[in-house]
Amino acid sequence: MSARGRHEPLVITIKVPGQKLTLGRADGAVIMRALADAGDYRHLRASQWCARCEAEPDGACGEHLADVALADTYRDLAGRLADVLPAPEGAART
Repeated sequence: MSARGRHEPLVITIKVPGQKLTLGRADGAVIMRALADAGDYRHLRASQWCARCEAEPDGACGEHLADVALADTYRDLAGRLADVLPAPEGAART
């Protein structure tokens, strides 16, 4: 990427006529870190089995399965944004 490209803002157009939100590269890093943190949190919650999980044939209750699904959704979104937004400090790209 050129030196000029590193200083250009990111522009996201919201699906409301006439509305635009401009994010700087630092904002992009915050978004990527938030997605990583949210995924880590959901995976942690999903790993904490409960009595309902023990009763399920698949070994996980609906709430914990939903946590895994959300963590996957956050990871997928981060992957789609990875080419546009910078990775957070110390984080691996998905």
